[in-house]
Amino acid sequence: MLTSEQIGEIRTAYREAANPKKQIGILADLYCTTKQEIRKVLGLPETSKKERRSYGAEEKEKVVKAVVKEGLSHRAAAKRCGVPRGNVAAWVAAEEKRGERQ
Repeated sequence: MLTSEQIGEIRTAYREAANPKKQIGILADLYCTTKQEIRKVLGLPETSKKERRSYGAEEKEKVVKAVVKEGLSHRAAAKRCGVPRGNVAAWVAAEEKRGERQ
């Protein structure tokens, strides 16, 4: 349990930190507590890792077809199919590379 004095020190150190994100870990180590506890003291939201989603061959094929055959932009194909634009670019590039090998 952190004292009110420690809480004040934590808040001050965080406010004055050159790299606030890194400071959370430093403060957790310094005060022998968790990063979650430090975030709670600072009134910051809890971190939540994004849930990773995997896509099947059919979904990838549908996206690539939308770009290559229908002429959609990567952005439009991503929006239509509900996938990240980076994935679209990677899948299209991989398909083009496969086409060059054949």
